[in-house]
Amino acid sequence: MRLRRLVYIIAVGAVIVTTASWRNVQLHGQAIDPNYQTRRSSCEGPRFDGKSLSLQATQNEIETNPVTGLEGAGVPERSAQTLSGSTSPLGLKGGEIYVCSEYGRVVIEESSDGRMHVLVRVDVQDRGGPQAIRETKVEARMTSLQGRLQVAVWHSTLGFTERQQPAWVNILVRVPPSGAYRVSGVANHGAITIRNLDIAGGGIHALTGYKVKGRKGYVGGHRLENVGLVGDFEISTGDASVTGFLRVVSSAKVQVRAGRGDIALQFRPDAEVGYEVKASTGNGAVGVDLDLAQAQKGAYAPSSFSGATPDLLTKRRRVTLDLSAEAGNIDVTNLW
Repeated sequence: MRLRRLVYIIAVGAVIVTTASWRNVQLHGQAIDPNYQTRRSSCEGPRFDGKSLSLQATQNEIETNPVTGLEGAGVPERSAQTLSGSTSPLGLKGGEIYVCSEYGRVVIEESSDGRMHVLVRVDVQDRGGPQAIRETKVEARMTSLQGRLQVAVWHSTLGFTERQQPAWVNILVRVPPSGAYRVSGVANHGAITIRNLDIAGGGIHALTGYKVKGRKGYVGGHRLENVGLVGDFEISTGDASVTGFLRVVSSAKVQVRAGRGDIALQFRPDAEVGYEVKASTGNGAVGVDLDLAQAQKGAYAPSSFSGATPDLLTKRRRVTLDLSAEAGNIDVTNLW
């Protein structure tokens, strides 16, 4: 595989892409839904202030390979391109992270080497994949402001094949674990994972799990793995589950709004943490096991719960949980 080594000094932002060309395709004599042809993305990167950071970036050539076997039924070929970059944010502590992908998986996690890394894989499973990839513009912006790191990765355009298959933009961001980060993640058709970080606010916003046009159902869900709560965090999702393994660093409020997806949150036991929980589901069951007192007689029901730690006001750190699902189970427990 031939690699092109590129070095960018980011002023307004680092752009790791090819230019987009716009098409008005017709399929079988009928106009295509504009949502399923090459267009501007719904992702909008923030305009960070501060000093721009240099990013050493690598862009691989587009590779196309035939798909064989049962797993490739109906998919004649697969095309992909990988883009990566890294920088060393020396002396920076915590900051802000924004990642957005319309179709694809987003992972935000701890870096093990003290550097910040970005890896983007643009993938198309259909004929005409290379063109759809070239029409997908991926952008990255990294700055430092008042001793904090600011990172944004998104795609401003989205390419489609003539058979209306999108380019999947899978994004991995790794940041140093020093300090807490405000995290904003968007994955309309995919899943978001945040791993081994302290989060000082923000939220996850998504519509569904993974979905391929023409195939029934959704797969995948959103995960918070060993995440420390330093500030309020909000999660809104459609047909995808939400799973969290959480540490309470500071008092915080966690709000989860789910459609047809389960909510399962587990907290590390801590005698200095108290909880106030309100949970309800339109079609499912609610289970809460945090040694809570019921807020009032009859507050607990199979589909709802309202309760708080008996000595809540004496706790050094307090967590408010506001959880609801249209159709799905809700479970809140201690890790052990």
